[in-house]
Amino acid sequence: MHNVKIQYLTDEEGNKKAVMIPIDEWKKFERQFLELMEYASFKSDIRSAFTEVQEILKGNKKKQTLKNFLDEC
Repeated sequence: MHNVKIQYLTDEEGNKKAVMIPIDEWKKFERQFLELMEYASFKSDIRSAFTEVQEILKGNKKKQTLKNFLDEC
């Protein structure tokens, strides 16, 4: 958001209460935010998978067949 025209909405005492940005900038921000959320979710899923593999290798968790894994999806 470089050089974005930002407008602030204030109350009677001049306290900032809201922000307005051009809709095109909002759409870019929203798209980037959703991509970031998808990335964070993917990263979390990968981390969980590695943890699960470590537990299986240690013998703390039972192995799962590919069929059972796919049936969960």
